[in-house]
Order: sequence, then C-alpha cells, then structure tokens
Amino acid sequence: MSQDKVNEYKKDKAVRKQTIAKQKRNRSIIITVVSIAALALSIFGGYHFGHVAGYQKGYDEAIALAEMFYEQGDDTVYVDEDGNEVTFDEDITEEEE
Repeated sequence: MSQDKVNEYKKDKAVRKQTIAKQKRNRSIIITVVSIAALALSIFGGYHFGHVAGYQKGYDEAIALAEMFYEQGDDTVYVDEDGNEVTFDEDITEEEE
C-alpha cells in the first residue's frame, strides 16, 4: 500500500508540474498578445492623429489661404527682392523701363 501512495504522489506531482507549466505558457502568450495589440494601437493612433489629421489640417489651411489670396484679387501686394511693393494692377513693362 505504501508503494501505491508513492506512485500516486508522483503522478499528482507530474500533473501539477504540467499544469503550472501550461499556466506560465498561457500567461506569457496573453502578455505578448496584449503588448503587441497596445503597440499596434499606439502606432496607428500616432500615425492617424499625427500624420493624417495633421496633413488634412495643413491642407485645409493652405486651401483657405489660397482662397483668401484669390478673393483679394488685384489688391494683393507682394514685395520683390529689393523690398519694393509690387501689385498686380501695375504694368510689368513700366517696371522694366
């Protein structure tokens, strides 16, 4: 009877060891999957809100600026290399002469 108890104890110990190893493996898999998911989510969020949304905002601002220049028409004043104001209503041939 004593040998039967020893054999049963060894079997139980082997089963416990397998169970603990399986739990460790499952815990490691879960931690890895959650970490990869968090990394992917942060990369996507950074790309979307930093690049795509920022690009769209810059694009919208550029369009608004272009519309503003277009609406101003002939009243738009530019400065040439010498610092002189140049408007579109001036004739280019007058400046060359």
